[in-house]
Formats: sequence, C-alpha cells, structure tokens
Amino acid sequence: MDNIPNNGLLRRVDMLNREVLIMTTPEVANEFFQKRHNDTMKWPAVVELMKDILGHGLVTVEGEEHRASTTRDVLRFPRF
Repeated sequence: MDNIPNNGLLRRVDMLNREVLIMTTPEVANEFFQKRHNDTMKWPAVVELMKDILGHGLVTVEGEEHRASTTRDVLRFPRF
C-alpha cells in the first residue's frame, strides 16, 4: 500500500467483478465509520447472516433505529 500513490482509498475489482474499496489511512477510516456512517448501507446478505448469529441489535440495525438504540444503551451504562 505504501508504494501505490493514493489519497487514502484504493478502488479495485475482485475476481467476481465487484468493486472493492480499500481504506489505506486512519483518517479515511474515521471519515467512513464515524462522520459519514449514514451514507453507507450494510449488505443485506451480511445483515441476515449477522442477525442469525447476533440477533436483532446494534450491529444489524441502521439509520434512526440504530441511533435510538445507541442513545438508549448509552443511558444504561454509567460513565466513570
């Protein structure tokens, strides 16, 4: 990754001709996972698999339902 010039993202196509984005810097990961998390959607097949394993919860919900669950869970645990 250090040898390929990039601005934090590499775009590749896998063997099944699907587009894959690879984050190469912590700044891009922060932007993706914290600042723009509402702009992305989880893959439906992955969500269904995770629901079978983890149940219906924070990992598998999105949007307003995720925000409400997070707020509700934060109130349950005291800060030290």
